[in-house]
Amino acid sequence: LPPPQLPHQSLQSGTMPGVENIKLPVPLSPTSLVFKTGSGVLAVECADILRFEADGKNTILHTTKGAKPRLLFHALAEIESRLQHDYRFARCSRSTILNLHHCNGWKHAQKDALALCEIAGTQQEYSVSRTYKADFVRAWTEFVEKR
Repeated sequence: LPPPQLPHQSLQSGTMPGVENIKLPVPLSPTSLVFKTGSGVLAVECADILRFEADGKNTILHTTKGAKPRLLFHALAEIESRLQHDYRFARCSRSTILNLHHCNGWKHAQKDALALCEIAGTQQEYSVSRTYKADFVRAWTEFVEKR
């Protein structure tokens, strides 16, 4: 006879005898991300990231640390792919990904929307295009519920 499986072993494989459609916990999001820059590699705490902004084939990283924006040798699409399962970030336009931790809300602006973000005590607005509006609103709502 094969040795009996312990419940935690069953959960790790995605099945448990007598239980169907069990959902495994989502892995925790990383606390920092690593990027290639012109001078080497940069590690950034996720909480310090304000936004990513497309710059041709590269991306500009804006942080809360007051430092000047950093040029990353990654396309915005590549960064979006890395953040795909991280509920803290959402794309709001073709050229911008926002850290939802800094977004207080959003409001309608004709067919588009505006993300309302507070950065260093100052309220700033970022355009949310029609293409990304539904996904952004859903991501922001999910983020607020998980907070």
